[in-house]
Amino acid sequence: MLQLGPNLIQFQAAKELSEHCPAAKEIQQELVNINQQTGIKWVFANGFWDQTKNKCSVIYHHSSEPVNEEYQLTVFAKQTENGWQVSHQLKQPN
Repeated sequence: MLQLGPNLIQFQAAKELSEHCPAAKEIQQELVNINQQTGIKWVFANGFWDQTKNKCSVIYHHSSEPVNEEYQLTVFAKQTENGWQVSHQLKQPN
């Protein structure tokens, strides 16, 4: 885990995410859903927790091609007054 600024943390391992990101459970559930929908197993690459914006962003790579950046999944979690709003962006080759 790296402290990039007073309110910005970079996670370098999935364990750090689960220990320090308040939305880790919601992000993990989104990942499970995406794994089922795509049939692709996504593995943790890195993540960020911005305390100022109450936002966590996590980047995952395709498990069988972890260095191929054409396959990338980013999961976002932002805290709202109604709880965590989770979304994702999926990048795959055409």
